[in-house]
Amino acid sequence: MGPPAPADPTVTLPAIAVVCTACGGAGRVTVRDWRCACGAAWTPVVPPFDPGAIAHGTRTVWRYAANLPPLGPVPPVTLGEGGTPLADVPLAGRRVWAKLEHLQPSGAYKDRGAAVLAAALAGSGVTDAVEDSSGNAGASLAACLARAGIALRLFVPAGTPVAKRRQALAHGAVVVADAPSRQAATDRAQAAIGPATAYASHVYSPWFLAGQMTLAWEIWEDLGRRAPDHVVVPAGHGLLLLGLYHGFEALARAGLVERVPALHGAQADACAPLAAAFARGAAAPVPAAPR
Repeated sequence: MGPPAPADPTVTLPAIAVVCTACGGAGRVTVRDWRCACGAAWTPVVPPFDPGAIAHGTRTVWRYAANLPPLGPVPPVTLGEGGTPLADVPLAGRRVWAKLEHLQPSGAYKDRGAAVLAAALAGSGVTDAVEDSSGNAGASLAACLARAGIALRLFVPAGTPVAKRRQALAHGAVVVADAPSRQAATDRAQAAIGPATAYASHVYSPWFLAGQMTLAWEIWEDLGRRAPDHVVVPAGHGLLLLGLYHGFEALARAGLVERVPALHGAQADACAPLAAAFARGAAAPVPAAPR
């Protein structure tokens, strides 16, 4: 067992139960405790899903507010994320369901996690944040943080598509686009964290990951409270894959589905560190070579 999660008894911020993905340290953390003392990311401790707590008056991610981590004394932050259609799409003689996440407010599934993280930050009294991204996550967080009244400095690689930069700028974010690499953008964002500036990280935040779990719960409801046999999703850092796993596991632990579906992550050939690690049987991602 590694070191426990940091805690400050004088601070009454929303806290989430977590376990470190590397050392196994466990405890409760706030939005300020964005990673374990060992340097690794947290993963949330997810209780069994409570179907009786579903808020049937909304189709946003806040339909599942009672099954999400504590957010503090603020209203939910929402732009209407969640509730995307599940379309029946015949494919190669098979019945395939397509979850149309491109219809999210910012055009990306990451709005789910961004809305929940923005609410947690707002509920913690945060007014200034930094984030690093190479595209969709930054634009999504820019939109949700603007909705929450939180200023954002977004650090992106110099090669980030102009359209994504403009999308973040349109929501009022300050975009710093001179990092020579994705890792450099991360390093610069983390260096900008301070007493008055929180890290709104879509990679490290367990609140962001919790928001991604809502996709599993929507799919379960859309299929008549059944789980599919397989789910195929795109994977960058793999956070949607993790969110689906935790979401379906919460349903399984509650006895609402027999098992977690087989989950498949697809990565672009130009950047596929998770796929390469899986193919080699490696325990850690294989660094992607620049192209």
